[in-house]
Amino acid sequence: MCRPTPRRPPVCSPTGAAADLRARVDAMLAPIGLDRAVRTLRRNAACAARPVGAFDAPAIVLHARHDAVVALAHGEALAARCRRARLQVIEADTHLLPLTHVDACLAAVLSVHEPPRANDA
Repeated sequence: MCRPTPRRPPVCSPTGAAADLRARVDAMLAPIGLDRAVRTLRRNAACAARPVGAFDAPAIVLHARHDAVVALAHGEALAARCRRARLQVIEADTHLLPLTHVDACLAAVLSVHEPPRANDA
């Protein structure tokens, strides 16, 4: 069911696979909230125009070990070029990790912002 909204295209209620996708995305965003996620996406879009080596923030490069679209070597190279990035390889053969391996991706992303534990020092 779609309903018009002022100055925006109609908003449709997802069904079937689209509803499942929406639920997965909502679950991924729940820990940080939609507003923070949107701010982060906007900031990342601004950073995308800068050379990768200039990116100086905690980051994680998520990559499937057997991705048939982008070779793992590309993920390794990207992580190596970012000063504060680390590569997280997920045992999978898909290119759409955030959709197919939600829990693994969410845990990896959240680990970037976790403070070090006392026994890790």
